[in-house]
Amino acid sequence: MNNKRKFVRFKIGLDSGIGRITDFSRDGLRVRSARNLLAEKNLVFFECQLPDTDRFAALDGQIRWCRATGAEWEMGVKIERMNAADKNEILAHAYRMWRNERGMG
Repeated sequence: MNNKRKFVRFKIGLDSGIGRITDFSRDGLRVRSARNLLAEKNLVFFECQLPDTDRFAALDGQIRWCRATGAEWEMGVKIERMNAADKNEILAHAYRMWRNERGMG
């Protein structure tokens, strides 16, 4: 299998202004929404909730793909700009979850 991704994508569940983020990597994310909000190539600005907090982080991105999955839509977003500390907080949380799932605590 030829995987074109540069970075590992971690499963995660975060609320955002455009839907539920279901996975996250250093340069992109996948979001699920009840409706198709955006088209490919569109630039987006939204906030996503930081793990285990009531705080939100702003990010700019570009929609790379959209597809219907039953009654929902999935969209791939390439992160163009996001505060590095906020991104690292999400990635650290996702990595801890990944390790725990594998019994590596």
